[in-house]
Amino acid sequence: PKCTHTTEIFKAKASGKERGGQKLATEFGIPFLGRIPLDPRLMQSCEQGEALQQAHPNSVASEIIAGIAKQVSDLLHLNEKFV
Repeated sequence: PKCTHTTEIFKAKASGKERGGQKLATEFGIPFLGRIPLDPRLMQSCEQGEALQQAHPNSVASEIIAGIAKQVSDLLHLNEKFV
């Protein structure tokens, strides 16, 4: 992997602007929630049993995960106390 290069981990033959996971979501008729970068801090937090949002709240991956959690909450009509 390269820092400025995107590696699609969910391979799907894509045409147009949709790629990987987004293409699969479209094919299955489900919402595409986002792309989480492969951040070493994410993997390290998981291995140490920490929440990335607590250990590294300002990381790009943390912000994207928070956005995905918000989307899921909205889709399930949950209020903020559960997110």
